[in-house]
Amino acid sequence: MRFLHVIEGPDQGATYALPDHEPQLIGRSTEALPITDREVSRRHAELTPDGGSWYLRDLESTNGTSINGQLLSGRARLERGDRISCGGTTLLFDEAPAGAIPIRAIEPGESTFEVIKRHPGGLGGDQPFQHQASNAMERLDVLLRANDLAVSSINADDYLPAFMDLLLGAFEAEHVVMIHFMGSAQEASTIKVASRRGSEEERIGLSRELIRLVQTEDRTILGRECRDAGADAQATTHWLIGSPLRAAGEVCGVVCLEFDGSAEGTQQSDGNLDLFHALAGQAGMALERGALMSELLAQGRLAAMGETVAAISHGIKNILQGLRGGADAVQLAIERKDLDLAAKGWPIVSRNIERIQALTMNMLGFARQRALELERTSVSKVAREAVDMMEALTKRSGVSIEFHEEEAVPPIPIDSPAILQVLINLLSNAVESAPKGSAIELKLGFNPGQATVSVDVIDSGPGIDPVVRDHLFEPFVTTKGQRGTGLGLVVSRRIAERHGGTLTCAQTGPNGTRMRIELPADGTGEEPDDTHGPRGMPESDLDVRFGAPEH
Repeated sequence: MRFLHVIEGPDQGATYALPDHEPQLIGRSTEALPITDREVSRRHAELTPDGGSWYLRDLESTNGTSINGQLLSGRARLERGDRISCGGTTLLFDEAPAGAIPIRAIEPGESTFEVIKRHPGGLGGDQPFQHQASNAMERLDVLLRANDLAVSSINADDYLPAFMDLLLGAFEAEHVVMIHFMGSAQEASTIKVASRRGSEEERIGLSRELIRLVQTEDRTILGRECRDAGADAQATTHWLIGSPLRAAGEVCGVVCLEFDGSAEGTQQSDGNLDLFHALAGQAGMALERGALMSELLAQGRLAAMGETVAAISHGIKNILQGLRGGADAVQLAIERKDLDLAAKGWPIVSRNIERIQALTMNMLGFARQRALELERTSVSKVAREAVDMMEALTKRSGVSIEFHEEEAVPPIPIDSPAILQVLINLLSNAVESAPKGSAIELKLGFNPGQATVSVDVIDSGPGIDPVVRDHLFEPFVTTKGQRGTGLGLVVSRRIAERHGGTLTCAQTGPNGTRMRIELPADGTGEEPDDTHGPRGMPESDLDVRFGAPEH
């Protein structure tokens, strides 16, 4: 049996066994080695055994296949240590990468394997192992620690190394090998190895016979293997325990322990065999749980992606319809040379350009968080700037904004552009809700006892439906129908919380809604030292100002 080790790429660290006499595909299709690299084609290259050697050929892949940096053409024979490059993935053929533990498959013709005990019950051979009740508490402690690992670990990359270290210490074994079958026993497997001595020049032996017995009988087996070391060397004896890893009622892998060949290293009790059997079963459940979690996360991401695309596409469609109507009116005015008609069409175009800008900014704010740049700034100054930026929208809507500021509101550490975005979002929502001819209140206050600055945005609209209010700060929840995207409040709350503050719907009802921002006056949010990039450009002719964002 030969091996492929992934030394570069998304699957770095994985090891695949290459069963003799069975060709293997490299790619992302279901019948290939499980490569996740998106630069690798679904059927990228083929590995073929022939006369004890392995050969590689490219399958007309998109990015080609290379061996040791040379682009492959035709069929090439692989040598131990060859590096195979497919897309962004590099695989090492039949040689352990630096720092890894090398493996060598022990074929039946190279050894004599004797079954000592099967679990449960004992069949065949000498059975020198007696139950040791005095070690029951130690076994319970190992089982509890393994349970903690299984519960606390989310994926196999975190779980397996810790679990294998636990096995080495608990059983005083020399090596532990965990093999995970890919889909079926006939396909290549991923292999993880741990040793008490770490990396070695000599390869660790992997008993094919023990793996076969455990897999076919689906039970824990204790055995003794005498390995032929060649004409000039003495045969060696190895004590082995193998147990099945089970998932969804099927054997999905095998975990093996190898012990020192001396008598002292082979005194494994019935209790230890029971413990190993239980731990292997627990490991199978942990791996199954990790696979299910990964599947659920992937499904959740796809569902969220679909919801996001649908919501944003719907918003863009509505904006484009508005732009089309305004553009048609302007086009007709140009053809008729009618300035009055152009004056009616242009505001429609302008309004929808502002909606595109608002949608883009909120999408960026939702998807990416830039580091805050905190400076002690007057919130009053930022609030007045927001009121000024809302002037065009308030005139079109027939409402006004009344600004009230308490005395002695001190400057506080804030990121001015971020807080400005929050205020514009809230004022925009208020303008959309307020009846024509009404006034929106923007109140700025200071609470010395709690060391907080509050900003209230109050409208006299119809209020928010109680069902919607419970989900108001969730993505894509909006009270604006086709005119809203449901991102403005999500982004605004996120900005407030990153400042160490809050954004809440303080009050809503048939007489209006009050949205409240509370920010710490002492600056308990992100510090300026937390930034990860250069400071933004100061106000100048190159500044870009955006229209009122939509909720």
